[in-house]
Amino acid sequence: MKGLQIYVPAAPLNRFIAYFWLLPAYLPGHPWERILPQGSLELGLNLGPTPFLLVQHTTLNQQVIEGFLVSGLHTQPYFVSTATAIDLLCVYFKPGQASALLGYPAHELFMQHLPLEVLWGKPAALWAEQLRETYARSGAQACFRVLEKLLLKRLGQVSVGLRPKQERLQLALQSLNNTEARPRVRQVCERLEMSTPQLIRYFQTHLGLRPKAYQRVIRLQQLLAGVSQSAGVRNWAELAYTFGYSDQAHLNHEFLYLTGLTPSAYAPQDPIHLLNLPCQTPV
Repeated sequence: MKGLQIYVPAAPLNRFIAYFWLLPAYLPGHPWERILPQGSLELGLNLGPTPFLLVQHTTLNQQVIEGFLVSGLHTQPYFVSTATAIDLLCVYFKPGQASALLGYPAHELFMQHLPLEVLWGKPAALWAEQLRETYARSGAQACFRVLEKLLLKRLGQVSVGLRPKQERLQLALQSLNNTEARPRVRQVCERLEMSTPQLIRYFQTHLGLRPKAYQRVIRLQQLLAGVSQSAGVRNWAELAYTFGYSDQAHLNHEFLYLTGLTPSAYAPQDPIHLLNLPCQTPV
């Protein structure tokens, strides 16, 4: 995407945040984008005057959100309007780490889009105003530095009880992300020396969904990466075997549930942004 800028915050924020990104004057030429499920939460802010317009896939309910947008984990797609140019600033959290800064268990944000003001009150609006002024006056890099300073201050205000134990979290994620082994939840429990209810509560608090649901989302992402690397006609039966689906019918069922599309209808915006699909209407 033309003009995209990325900024990786320094320690200790880099423990919780993968990166900030800013895309200026984004106007892709299609009026809507279908956004597929991903494995982490995001904060978004339009640095211009246009609010976010979103539509939920299952209900077709519309939301208009001013200021900072909190996007929780989803297991189904949603749509965002791209009909008007925006200067988009986003915070992409590392999996399981958003609660440490947002101050809320991730499961309370599951399948949700919320104004950050709902969670933080007036400070969220002041942040948005400060970042817009900084961007207009000094540009993207200055905006990144101000955002980093604000989030660092926020980190010191949130209960440490919402910070996951890093070793346990990474071990759990590595286990469930394993493309070849495809461990069952019971096996992950044994490896972490946790009961199944404990692991479920742990995932819901820090990632926002149950282990099996997380595994389904990650497998979809791995499948889409495999599709992007395949040349010529896509062999869905072979892809189903490679990525751990029981057969092509199982892949088709999972694909339809998670994306709202059949595999043959999948057409990403470009080879890099595999979860952004251009569309004309939010259906």
